[in-house]
Amino acid sequence: MSLELFGFIKDLVQTNPTGNDPKSEGDDHIRGVKATLQTQFPGFTEGVGITLTESQLNGMITDRAGIMFDYAGATIPLGSLECKGQAVKQANYPELYSALGGLWDTTGGVTAPAGDEFRLPPSYNGEGFGLFRRAEGFETVGTQQDDEYKSHTHPGISNSGGSLTMKDGGTAIHSSTGASGGGETRPANITIKVCVWTGK
Repeated sequence: MSLELFGFIKDLVQTNPTGNDPKSEGDDHIRGVKATLQTQFPGFTEGVGITLTESQLNGMITDRAGIMFDYAGATIPLGSLECKGQAVKQANYPELYSALGGLWDTTGGVTAPAGDEFRLPPSYNGEGFGLFRRAEGFETVGTQQDDEYKSHTHPGISNSGGSLTMKDGGTAIHSSTGASGGGETRPANITIKVCVWTGK
């Protein structure tokens, strides 16, 4: 019989070569297996043995499901999703659903997704979320806080120039202030992609 096609490990046929194959093709099979391994693992060029177990290798992917990271490129890495508060199918991302569950399903007052879906964390780029906060005695994971100023006072002085001037105690001499600034209160920032590993 003719030789099988050698490309990747998935292409190898376990039952080849058969007992009826010519012995002269044996060396071709050996070369084909060598070529397959080099094609499948092109980065293994250092001559260093791999000491990780199968479970450790598998865990490098599945155990990172739910880990969020900032990404500076335009196209998100394979095996991750961009966090935009979107709903995705539980069946498509079982490892990620196992890690997140429904923690983010209604964060920010959004409607809960369908029963076979779950929602990803929202991005903090231009969607009303300025940052994420550690859940260390402050809030529960998946909850949202609106923006807020800490309570404070402004001791006033008297002048004339269109600005609101107060005396200590809050008595206003002028009734309004001159407006300045932009359309929102925000810290200095840059735009990046916020991603989460799916575990696939």
